[in-house]
Amino acid sequence: MIGMQNVLLKKDNFRSFTPLDCLITQKRFLEQFLSWKNKTSAGFDGFRNDMFKTGQHILIPYIVKLFNIFLSQGIYPDDWRIGYIKPLYKKR
Repeated sequence: MIGMQNVLLKKDNFRSFTPLDCLITQKRFLEQFLSWKNKTSAGFDGFRNDMFKTGQHILIPYIVKLFNIFLSQGIYPDDWRIGYIKPLYKKR
């Protein structure tokens, strides 16, 4: 991950800079994490938001490290490529 930071600091790379080119910080992740709704129903992965919030002090450093590895290497879990589309019909 240190190598990625050095690449970002090169002058030539600033013109193609996007937010995903940055490493995720624990502070930034926590800001987004706290905005999650307290859903009690699980997603396709079987985890509920309240489960993450209960263990946040232990989980956040590991989640941030894992996300930064995914972003720096460009390798993502296959499940993240799955999209669930649920049509919402309007009442007439």
